[in-house]
This record gives sequence, structure tokens and C-alpha cells, in this order.
Amino acid sequence: MDEKKKDFYTYVDNMHKKNEEIHGILDAKKKIKKEENKKIEESERMIKNNDVYIETIDDIHKNNKLSYLNLKKERFLQKSKLMNLNSMISELPIVMQGEEKKYSEFKQRSQRKINELLETLETPLYPENVDDLWNQIKECQKNTEQLNNSITEMHNELNIVNKEYVNTKDKFRNLVELEKNKNKKLKKISATLQV
Repeated sequence: MDEKKKDFYTYVDNMHKKNEEIHGILDAKKKIKKEENKKIEESERMIKNNDVYIETIDDIHKNNKLSYLNLKKERFLQKSKLMNLNSMISELPIVMQGEEKKYSEFKQRSQRKINELLETLETPLYPENVDDLWNQIKECQKNTEQLNNSITEMHNELNIVNKEYVNTKDKFRNLVELEKNKNKKLKKISATLQV
């Protein structure tokens, strides 16, 4: 009988240790998740800023008689927007289990495209080549918008992964709760055995 009690108490102690380990893992995952959420929120803010830039550019084009100074401003906006896209790309999480290659290739492709677009904006400004430059900027806007859409899709994909993580965490929490209930029952059984 003593040997059975000893085994039982050892089992209960092991369950308590496992419980503590599980809570440690949950806390670590919670911290990582919080940091990822911060990055996602910052990226979403940047996406909204990019949308504001796009709307501003559309309004400018409606005027159709843009001056030389407007062209300079437009070029600056495009460069800023491309730099924002570059920042958003670098903020995509690197560690996505099993998807590292996909995200890495996406980042490299996007950064190459951004660099190409930035090069097209480096043409010197002269009043006589304004029309050509506007055509370049229109093309750049179109490509920048496509990039913006791709990055937005990537962020949406990350949000889906985030939701899956939250669901998994909830299931894990339920399992921990189930384990706690088992421990309570074991304690009751132990108390009954001691009587």
C-alpha cells in the first residue's frame, strides 16, 4: 500500500511540474504574440498612410495641368511611398514555421521591384521633359499600387495565421484546464485513500 501511495504522490508531483512548464510556455508564447501584434498594427498603420498617398496622387492627376513644382513633389511622394513599402516588407515576421522560403522570396522580389521603381524616379528634372517624367510617375504609381496590394495581401495572410494561433492557444488553454480538473480529482482521491 505504501508503494502505491508513493507512486501516486510521485505522479501528482510530476503533473504539477508539467503544469508549471505548460504555464511557462504559454507565457513565452503570449509575449511573442504581443510583439507580433505590435508589428502587424504598425504595418496596418503604414498601409493606411500609403492609401492616403494614393488618394492624394489621384486628386493631383485630375487637375491635368501640373506644374514643374508639382512634379517634384509627386516624385518625393512616390519615393516616400516606396520607402514605406520597403519598411513594411522588412517588418513582415521572419519566423513563419514551414513558410520561411515563401516569405523570404516575397520580400526579395518586392525589394527588387522597389529599387527598380526608385531608379526610375532618379531621372533629372528639367522643365522640357515634364511630360515624359509624368508618364514615368504614372507607371511608377501603378507598380507601387500593385506592390501595396501584394503587401496588404501578405499582411492579411499573416492576420489569418494570427487567428489560427489564437484558436490553437484557446484549445491549449482548455487542455490545461482539463489537466487542472484531473489534478483536483486526483487530490480528492488521494484524500479519500488517506482516510
